[in-house]
Amino acid sequence: GTLGEPVYAVLDGTVQYVGSNAPGYGKFLIVRHNIRLPGKGNTPLITVYGNTSKILVRVNERVRAGQQIAEMGKTDADRVKLRFEVRQGKPLDPIPYLSE
Repeated sequence: GTLGEPVYAVLDGTVQYVGSNAPGYGKFLIVRHNIRLPGKGNTPLITVYGNTSKILVRVNERVRAGQQIAEMGKTDADRVKLRFEVRQGKPLDPIPYLSE
């Protein structure tokens, strides 16, 4: 990606955290989703968006899939990139949650 390029939410959810206190993530946010996968108990699905240059949402704000939530950056990274994770207790393969 390029510096300042839009970062979009992949699923509807609620912003759970906005901050910059985790090494390797730079400025990042966590979105909690009302999705629970079989065999994962009550642990909610979350998405993590890290190394952003600007975060455009606040904690407890509801976001929609496709809504711009941040801008690409290189905070705590050697180049512009997005650190994207899907987790439900443990990391999950993010590919099924991405679209073209």
